[in-house]
Amino acid sequence: MTCSKAVRLPGGFRYRVRRAVKGHRCYGCRGTIAAGEFYVEERPYRGQPRRYHARCFEAELGHRVRVVRAGGELCLATA
Repeated sequence: MTCSKAVRLPGGFRYRVRRAVKGHRCYGCRGTIAAGEFYVEERPYRGQPRRYHARCFEAELGHRVRVVRAGGELCLATA
């Protein structure tokens, strides 16, 4: 299991851990991702990116990509 900031899956989906510069809306819970908070960005091959809180991402897509806390930072690991 490797841990990195970005993961690419078959089918063209890319996931990246980022820190919010401004507020965004979470695609999972429809809540607000506050500025300075970590979030996971899902970018399909074509289409608009979706942004998730780390806990919402784990609930929806944790079976394929896991969010791991390492040294105060978040990273992604393929399951």
